[in-house]
Amino acid sequence: MSTAGINGINILDLSDEILLAVINRLNMIDVLYSLVGVNQRFDRLVLDPLYIQHLDLMVESLLKNSFSVSKQVLDRICEEILPRINNKINKLIVDRYSMECVLRDVVYPQLYSLTLANFQRVTLLPYLTGDTKLRYLLTDQITHLNVHIIDEIITELDDENESNLFALILSMGKHLTDLTFNQWLCYKKSPISIFHMPLTSCISSTLIKLNIDVNTFDDCLYLLDGRLHSLSTLIINILKISAPLSNIDNTKQLPKLKCFSLITYLRTYFYDSLVVPLLCRMPNIEELTLCLSIIRTESTYIDGTHLYDEILIHMPQLNKFIFSINTLVFNKNVRINLPSNNDIQHSFSRRGYQQIGSYTHDKSTETGNICHVYSFPYEFHNFFYMTSHFQGGTYTLPMIIDLFLNMENVDSELSKHDWIQRCKALYNGIETKMKTLLEFEETYEIKESLRWLPDLHLYFLYLIKYVDNQISNGLFCIVFFLVDLYRQLEQEQTNNQYISTTTCYRGQCMSDDELKSLQESYNLNRNSLTNTCDNFYIIANTFLSTTSNRQTDLAGFSG
Repeated sequence: MSTAGINGINILDLSDEILLAVINRLNMIDVLYSLVGVNQRFDRLVLDPLYIQHLDLMVESLLKNSFSVSKQVLDRICEEILPRINNKINKLIVDRYSMECVLRDVVYPQLYSLTLANFQRVTLLPYLTGDTKLRYLLTDQITHLNVHIIDEIITELDDENESNLFALILSMGKHLTDLTFNQWLCYKKSPISIFHMPLTSCISSTLIKLNIDVNTFDDCLYLLDGRLHSLSTLIINILKISAPLSNIDNTKQLPKLKCFSLITYLRTYFYDSLVVPLLCRMPNIEELTLCLSIIRTESTYIDGTHLYDEILIHMPQLNKFIFSINTLVFNKNVRINLPSNNDIQHSFSRRGYQQIGSYTHDKSTETGNICHVYSFPYEFHNFFYMTSHFQGGTYTLPMIIDLFLNMENVDSELSKHDWIQRCKALYNGIETKMKTLLEFEETYEIKESLRWLPDLHLYFLYLIKYVDNQISNGLFCIVFFLVDLYRQLEQEQTNNQYISTTTCYRGQCMSDDELKSLQESYNLNRNSLTNTCDNFYIIANTFLSTTSNRQTDLAGFSG
């Protein structure tokens, strides 16, 4: 292995602190495979107990998806490196390709946490039922277990067997205190159903924390009926809260529960009859997380007064409350004066909750009225049923995109007009940007949004400006372009669904004005590094475009 860089700098000249900073940013498997055995200094740094105590045998791709390391790499790690560090490993992550090699010949006396990632159910089951090292570890040693099931196709091992897998793990984990169990089918979450199982199933006297995705509210009640005797933390995602399918008791107190998180994204009619009674059973709860979308009839919004009087008053130990509650109200047979957004805010502030976001949207009687209340900072991944009445908060770009694509009642023409007027004010006097903006105003059509994407650098400058400054009221006017672009891409996919590969070419000639702007930008910034005016830079999208037509691409380069 060469330790010299392209400029002749030797990596060995770097201090331990800098080397450790570099190592900590690299993939652990690459570090072990490439640096162990090079010299004593690398061995000292890489094999330090603080570094290798959490061994991750998964590799992340650029898209953040995990994939297994190659056989050559695994063989060297398992045969030469693991025997040297086995008594220092406390946490271990393996997948269906690496587990057998990693567990086969090496004993891990200090191992207490195990993650089984990207396993198929049909692959994992034999390891749990056979005479395997995994079965031994789960029975005699592991206290923290994370199980992530990923199936790309529907197999015969469905329905009953998927819940049996969960029950089997509980029965084997004699020392298990912390369990995360979730599964994905065809790249979508696939919750399990367990409430129909026998009363003697899914029992544990040691489990303290459970994180699980389930199908129904009955599954939640099943897990809280006393079978998990020591449970103090339950983090549960429910696919849908619907009419009860069982007669499981929902009245018995849960004094041992200290932390409860309930997330469900589908709207439910059963908040008042099912969710509220459950929450009132938790007298010693200290941390509560709720993400709910509720439908109420002949009633009013969920606000601070309701939450306190119906739920929080029963939780004297509560010190942390994170929530996002969306209420859709239908009042056809009675006339109820619904509270304004100011009323909603006041209902929280008088109870001591100052940093609360809310908005109301009064629609017609037929389609209902909407109120959304949420804690700051917003900690959920989904803005469900969002409208342009949203007044702001702390958010990230992925959350904004999700908000736009799920927004209701978007007026594209009004949105486009609003955006153009804002841009004219924002870029007044900047000739190149105004020229693009005027051309866009005169020629833009929905069916050509994809063509405009490379040239519309104004759009991205505007988006970055408003997201970075958390200015929400300026973001909704750009919904039209995201929605139009989404529709055109969806249509392109439909038109080409039988074509497995599309060849695209990149490259387009810059105009004289754009080239001049780029040259001026470079010269100005070279002489004034502290000047940050946004017109000093030209976005790459203005001279790099994508086309599936080779002749178009060549014509662009030929000028």
